[in-house]
Amino acid sequence: MPGLRHRKILGSAGLAALISFLLTIPILTACQAGQSNTGIQGSEPVKGGTVVYGSAADAKSLNPFLQTDVNSRIVSNLIFESLVTADAKTGAPKPLLAQSWTISDDGLTYTFKMRAGVKWQDGAPVTSEDAKFTYETILQPNTKTVRKSLYDQVTKFSTPDTNTLVVELKESFCPFLISGMSMPIVPKHILEKSTDINTDEFNTDKPVGTGPFIFKEWARDDHITLVANKDYWGSPPNVDSFIYKVVKDVNVIATQLKTGELDIGEFTSQPQLVSELQSTSGLNVYEYSALEYTFLGYNIARPFFQNKKVRQALTMGLNRDKLLETILSNKGEPMYSHIPRISWAYDSDLPKFPYDPNKAKQLLEEAGYTKGSDGLLKDKDGKQIKLNIYTSSGNKVREGVATVAKEQFKELGIDVTIQLEQFSALVDRMNKSRDFDMVVIGWSLGPDPDSKSVWHSSQRGEGGLNVINYVNPEVDQLLDQGRTLPGCDQSKRKDIYSKFQRILAEDQPYNFLFAPKILYGVNNRFQRVDPSPWSGMFWNIKDWYSNTGK
Repeated sequence: MPGLRHRKILGSAGLAALISFLLTIPILTACQAGQSNTGIQGSEPVKGGTVVYGSAADAKSLNPFLQTDVNSRIVSNLIFESLVTADAKTGAPKPLLAQSWTISDDGLTYTFKMRAGVKWQDGAPVTSEDAKFTYETILQPNTKTVRKSLYDQVTKFSTPDTNTLVVELKESFCPFLISGMSMPIVPKHILEKSTDINTDEFNTDKPVGTGPFIFKEWARDDHITLVANKDYWGSPPNVDSFIYKVVKDVNVIATQLKTGELDIGEFTSQPQLVSELQSTSGLNVYEYSALEYTFLGYNIARPFFQNKKVRQALTMGLNRDKLLETILSNKGEPMYSHIPRISWAYDSDLPKFPYDPNKAKQLLEEAGYTKGSDGLLKDKDGKQIKLNIYTSSGNKVREGVATVAKEQFKELGIDVTIQLEQFSALVDRMNKSRDFDMVVIGWSLGPDPDSKSVWHSSQRGEGGLNVINYVNPEVDQLLDQGRTLPGCDQSKRKDIYSKFQRILAEDQPYNFLFAPKILYGVNNRFQRVDPSPWSGMFWNIKDWYSNTGK
């Protein structure tokens, strides 16, 4: 879903998909037990070795434009590449497969010059036709992707020659360069004859990209193995291979980090492990901010949630400070908006609906819900309010949020049942059936504040990212304006997104909860590890090296 980058739903391994997006650089801190692993300046990296990464959830698809989860993206980003990427230090657009680009004075024509000599991992040349094929395939009606809105304003893709792609827009489209053109491309010569792009074996068993790693095998729910692309157009990886190992319990991930069975693992969902891992010899612990947040979403398709006073009451009935302290060990910060604090578009002066159970009860009464003599909340017909909260099993932060919500909503007279599902099943529930009352999950965003794919009413329905069925015509209008503003003046866009955030905060379709610090443990034999809020942990993995060659 939402998570890039593009919006993705975050998996249990990462508060991180769906799953990242802003322009003051947050502080990156490496809390280290042992020596620095940034590498010795000017030293020659040691070749060889394998990086074994432990994740609490498996990938779902390796086709970049069919993904809705962050776990899939972690793997596919090592195989596939885009024309444009986000600079890891600033978030600004940066050339990748495109060597350069120009934009016409009216902002409606983009001309990309692609790098010459780049090859697909099967040896076929990469051309502008591959890029054109990728974007046009996304726009095909039968392609089941949430990425179509990235190309809403495109009228034509053309290829004057093998290294030139021209994109014509019908009107200004401000997120186009950093969002639309950061979509990794796929090979036309392999997929143009596919009978069904959604189920093609390319997506799971035979992916072919241009990136620094080549797909070798995928044993479902066990591991994915990638090997170094020795013919990579840039500098090839220093390590020989990357193994994505599925370890569904974060405590086991921590144990395997300590024993050396894993080289890297994320424990954002278990911040209580920080001290233990920091004191482990041979491990470096990284703590950094990222463009991600965890939320409690209210399914507005359900009658109980259609009155915003009810949603406001639920937000005021949940003690966010307690969540930050007891569940996150203060490794995070409160969120009041879909747009992260580090974005140039963030509005710091938003309605916050702080914890106030008495006010929450008052709002519920104003909405027509009162407690009976048994202390249980009932509607005007005397029917008891019973709700469920779905979240991903194994993610202790999200499970903790659900547990505290159940306890505190009971004080409001609401009977809540917690339902835990494997992350992949939860994503299917959100993408397809939408059969839930409330959900605790997270978004990973991207460098531009464009939020249409998550909040526009056109993005409801199966496969869309507006999973809680939010509808507000004024928000629709603002989101359309923010992405199509002529000239894309940043200060004017900021005004638009401030209005959007204020309406969203007042409507409270989510309790936006918090943005956790991203927490990784990394074996200290690996050098040049440099996590980025814009690009994640693995953006420069081809530069990593093991100082032992293993």
